[in-house]
Amino acid sequence: MVSIDMFIVSRDLTLTGTVFLFPFLVLRVGDLRMDIFSQHDMLVVIATMIYLGVFCSALGFLFWNRAIHLAGTSTITNGIYMIPLVTIIGDSLILGNAPNIYVMIGAALVLAGIYLSERG
Repeated sequence: MVSIDMFIVSRDLTLTGTVFLFPFLVLRVGDLRMDIFSQHDMLVVIATMIYLGVFCSALGFLFWNRAIHLAGTSTITNGIYMIPLVTIIGDSLILGNAPNIYVMIGAALVLAGIYLSERG
C-alpha cells in the first residue's frame, strides 16, 4: 500500500488550482479595477484573500486533519453536520432573526441524524 502525505497532496492541489485560475484573474483584473474599487479597496481585497487562504483554508485543513487523527473519521465527519446549527445560533444571536418552524424542524432532523450516526 502506498502511503500518501495529505499535506503534500493539499499543497499540490492548491498550487495546481492557483496556476490554472491565474490566467482568468489576469483577464478580469482590468474589469475589477474600473470604478468599483479604489486603490485602498484593492489592498483590502488582497488582504482579505490572503486571510481567507491562510486562516480559513490552510489552518482549517491542518486542524481538520489533526482532529481526524485524534477523534476518528466518523466523529469528525459528523461535526460537519453541526455547521447549520451553528449558523442558526449565529443568525439568532448576531442578526437577531428568530428561527421559524422549518428551521427548527431542520435542526431537529440534523441532531437526530448526528445522534443516530454516532450511536450506530
